[in-house]
Amino acid sequence: MCNRTTTKGISGRPPLGVGPLREAKAIAKTPVVAIGGITAENLAPVVEAGADAICVTAAVAAAPEPEATATEMVRIIEEAGGQI
Repeated sequence: MCNRTTTKGISGRPPLGVGPLREAKAIAKTPVVAIGGITAENLAPVVEAGADAICVTAAVAAAPEPEATATEMVRIIEEAGGQI
């Protein structure tokens, strides 16, 4: 877990940040998927760390305006150098 999440019943664990994601990306021979606690506020560093795919289900589904949140996240991904 790189970011704090409240949807998995493990919110007591401290977030690890993107360091482990960078390490996994450096050695993985398969795509690396980032999942857990990813929001618009912490999305750019996840993209910049090299995630091949990012799961943002809770961030979009729980948003007051899911479509606007998804649109904003697409913009953040593209600005951070990711692809949609």
